[in-house]
Formats: sequence, C-alpha cells, structure tokens
Amino acid sequence: APLREAPESDPLFSPYAIDFDAAAVIDVGVPNNPSNEKQPFFYLDQFHNAQVVRKIPVKEYAETAPSIAKRQRIFIFSIGRTGSTLITQIMAAADILSISEPDVLLDLGRRASLEKLGLTKPEWCDLYKASVASLEASFGDPKIVATKFRAQSSNRFHVRACHEMFPDAKFYFVFRDVSDWSRSFATKFSFTADTLKWLLTENLHSAALLRELGADVRIFRYEDIVASPEIVLENEIDDNAIMRARGNMGDVLGKDSQNGLFSNKPSSLATNALNEHNEFMNWWQENRPVDQLSTLGLAL
Repeated sequence: APLREAPESDPLFSPYAIDFDAAAVIDVGVPNNPSNEKQPFFYLDQFHNAQVVRKIPVKEYAETAPSIAKRQRIFIFSIGRTGSTLITQIMAAADILSISEPDVLLDLGRRASLEKLGLTKPEWCDLYKASVASLEASFGDPKIVATKFRAQSSNRFHVRACHEMFPDAKFYFVFRDVSDWSRSFATKFSFTADTLKWLLTENLHSAALLRELGADVRIFRYEDIVASPEIVLENEIDDNAIMRARGNMGDVLGKDSQNGLFSNKPSSLATNALNEHNEFMNWWQENRPVDQLSTLGLAL
C-alpha cells in the first residue's frame, strides 16, 4: 500500500507495530537516505519516512526476516523520565547504533501478546527474534546495537524473555532521584500516584530479576550521566573512541529533555500534580521496595 510516490529504489523494511486484530506484523519501507530530520525515537522515524506499508501474518514473519546475527547487544530500560533517551544519544555520538523505542517491541513485550496472537511461547520467541533481526538489518550489519524499551514495556516477562533469547546481551537500567522523577512525570503526563507506584515497582522488580538470573546488568543514575556522560561508553568502545565522542557531548547534553526539570520546586506543580506527587512520596517513604533496591545497590 504506497503512502507516497513510489520509491526510486528498493525501500528498507522494518517492523513498525503489531496489528492484533489481523494477527499481523506491520512492516514499513523507508528510503535508504531519508530526507526528514532524524527523530529522537525510531517509531517516529518510521512514521515520517514511510513510503510503503505491508502486513505479514505473525506466523509467517520469521520466514521473511533475515537470520538473527551474532553481535553485541545492549537493551536499555528504565522507570522513564530518567535520561534513557540521553543514553541512546550519547551512544549515537560515539557511532554505536541506537534504536530508541521501536513500537513493535512494545507490542510484543507483554505476556498478553501470546494469547492475543494465539502463539505458543516458541512461536512468540521466533517472532520476537525475527523482529529484532529485521530492525537491526535495516541499518546494515552493525557491530554493536543498543535498543531502548519504553518504560511501560520493561516488565518481568519481557526482560526475562530477552535474557533467555539473548543470554550474552547486556542490560542497562536507568534510575533517578525519586522525588525529581515523580515531579517530572506529574508535570509532563499527569500520572497518578498509583500509576507511578506500579511503573517504578515493576521496573525495579525487572532489574532485580535480571540480576538474579545472572544477566549482565549495569545500573546508571541520571545525575551521574549528566555529570560524566562518557560512563555510558566505558567497556563498550576503546578509550580513543571515547575521546573522539567527547567533542559531541555538549550538543547531546544540550538536547536533554530532562535538563533543568529536577531543579523545579514541588510547589511549582499544579495542584492535582502536586497532590499525586505528595501521595507517591508518602508511599515511597513507607513502602518502597527495599529488597529490590538493595539487590541493585541503589541508595535507600
């Protein structure tokens, strides 16, 4: 189904989303050299540059996808509003391929997706790996790929499955001062205290589970990344490459969407947001998930 004029050359296809009603993968074709400015999230790049859209039944998608390549993989997840997008931009500045928030993995990264699509766990794994292979192949043959999940898809089912399918992958978990985090969400999205509790608890459980499973998990705090962005690159690229990347860090940090938000006082929030923030902080003081925080080495 062409969306615009027919492309001059064969488009690069990658999975965009899952059509659960049709039990199909939505594949979009984009030009090799898109004219639109690069977006901060991959799903926006696909949306703005799509020339052709096709649907492929989920049980046939693995047959159309390239084989999964052996390469270094990093999966980035967080409680949201913590600088995880900043991490992908730091990596991109160091010429590490970063795929930020592909929606197809949001759709697949929930246990309910198996039932909705009528898939067995092995069939779901084949579909997931085929989606990852297609996403990566649309960028050629990168040596390292960092893929960032959306916060709401960083659940225990999803991260456990990723560890089982990609046992050599690294996982980067991003955290932040909890009061600043709550205010950031309350300001931007008007999240309720209950939603904040669920989001934080589920992500902490996911990170702790990965540690218990023996996965290679690195913990980053937003405040530390802002102070020294090259910590994200340590043990991933050599010192010379890190030195070259430092020249780009000023521009990267200048685009940080969280920059300055943590300096706002709670009293600057609208009344409803302030009430939700206060309710969440009361819960945090009394009922924070101490075991998971301790497992992850995060300050209590």
